Amino acid sequence: MARDVHRGHEDGGRIGRSGLSLIGRATTTIGIVLALAAVAFVLVPAQGLNSRSLVQINGSTYSLPSGTSLSRLDQFSRLAGRPGSLLDITGDVIAIGQAEPPLRSVNESTVAGDPLLTDGSIMLVAQGRYALENVKARASEIPFESKITGSGPIVRLAQEGRLGKKEVFTGSSSGRQAAVFILEQPQSSVVERSSSKKPGEKLAALTFDDGPGPYTQAIIDALAAKHVPATFFMLGSSAAGHKSLIADIRAAWHEVENHSWSHPQLTKVTPDVLRSEISRTSAAIGGAHFLRPPYGTYNAAVAAEAANQGLAIALWTVDTLDWKYQDVDQIMARVRDQTKPGAIILMHDGGDNRAQTAAAIPRIVDWLFANGYSLTTVAKLL
Repeated sequence: MARDVHRGHEDGGRIGRSGLSLIGRATTTIGIVLALAAVAFVLVPAQGLNSRSLVQINGSTYSLPSGTSLSRLDQFSRLAGRPGSLLDITGDVIAIGQAEPPLRSVNESTVAGDPLLTDGSIMLVAQGRYALENVKARASEIPFESKITGSGPIVRLAQEGRLGKKEVFTGSSSGRQAAVFILEQPQSSVVERSSSKKPGEKLAALTFDDGPGPYTQAIIDALAAKHVPATFFMLGSSAAGHKSLIADIRAAWHEVENHSWSHPQLTKVTPDVLRSEISRTSAAIGGAHFLRPPYGTYNAAVAAEAANQGLAIALWTVDTLDWKYQDVDQIMARVRDQTKPGAIILMHDGGDNRAQTAAAIPRIVDWLFANGYSLTTVAKLL
């Protein structure tokens, strides 16, 4: 029996040693497997689970899941890159994001379509460049200045005005001016006024406006009685059809001049009307040397048109206001107060009742003669 027990211990010892040996071998095997797995993990690609793509935007680098598409990238506002804006010619923004799209390249190649970002790719994103609006050129005229020099009742155009030329560049969207190039400088219009006074002479001229009318003949008779000449500034509309009367007036050594066709304010009519008002009247009265603009209003355009038709402008220095004060004494008083050598005396033979004007002529002539004046026409006064 003791032998059996001893054998049993021996058998148990053998079994224990065998079991430990098996466990040791299993542990070694697991270790080897884990080691191989670790090597495999390092050496074998992770099939996209851990791959990343590098995206560099304006010098900053970002890491994104591999396989991110370009369109997907646009969902990240900080990564998408903005398109450029449209600028006006001064640099102000007209429209945000209406210029060039963002600039993108993957691995130094220009992006086309909607590519996927593969592992390790580098994408460069930059904001789109700004664009300047188109500029358009337009030719235009430069107005000229008008200058009036001197003083006196006789007005002549000394220099005709000439428009200048320029080319203006403006933004096609904003309308802002970019640059102006002067192609031709304008030339100023110069109107000269001069005196009707002759040195050392006491001359005066009687003038009558707005005729011929119902009192024209009475005025002609009053002048004839005093043997003095005068100047008649006629309206073309009134003179038309009175050629014989006009011929008789000229035959009596009077002057017949232009007072427009219909008595408008010549500074307020169109160039075509201005031209017609003067030319039709000159034709109706058989030619003229002077224009007396209605109300005495004129500008450079009136002076220029008169000059184009061979006329100077003749105003007045004495206004009798005979159309307002139908009284001989008041007419006479204004002549005495305002008359100086070279006087051009304004009266009227057309319009309303001019009986007082005809009646004032003898008294005016007598006073002028008594004060050493000689009477003449406007043309001979100068």
